[in-house]
Amino acid sequence: GIAPVPGGGYGVRNYVLESGFGLFVAWSMFLSLLVLFTFMTVGLFTTWAVVGCFLGSVFQTRWNSLPLTSGHTVLVAVLFCLVWSHCGARLSVDAWRRRRGSSGDAAAFQPIWPLRLIRAQIAVVYLTSGVFKLLGPAWRSGSAVHYTTTQNVYGRLFHWYGFPPGFEWMFTLLTYITLVWELTFPLALLHRRTRIAALVAG
Repeated sequence: GIAPVPGGGYGVRNYVLESGFGLFVAWSMFLSLLVLFTFMTVGLFTTWAVVGCFLGSVFQTRWNSLPLTSGHTVLVAVLFCLVWSHCGARLSVDAWRRRRGSSGDAAAFQPIWPLRLIRAQIAVVYLTSGVFKLLGPAWRSGSAVHYTTTQNVYGRLFHWYGFPPGFEWMFTLLTYITLVWELTFPLALLHRRTRIAALVAG
């Protein structure tokens, strides 16, 4: 997301690029986000790392949203939910450091609503994805996965190794399995057993 939008930028990005600091700022932003996401993953200074990841990811969209996908939008939404939870309470370097410094576990309980909010967000993403897939004739006919695997990215693999005889039925099956999974995913999240099955299938 560092390349300037054709026709010039706006705000901070335009000033930075015109000042000749574009490459320096770009690398600084990239390396800062790399460090922040690493800290968030291992749980080191977790509260500040999560806030930094959220603000940095929002800044990326303001810098240049052209190369970013909807996956980045979901990432920003999930980070927003994580800002309100105590992420460093368990399975983190922060929790390990706290345990070494005290005898008790002060973070035994915390609010569940940030997790529920993330779950609802992901459920809506997959449900809307499934509904919009239903509008596509390739998904309704069962040929969408076939067309996906014959694109340039995947087509080269099959060009060298070829399709096994009678393999096309599997692409049709995978197309319909994808549709069913995305449309039923929000319902599957309501119960623990179906939730695990849905996540494994996904």
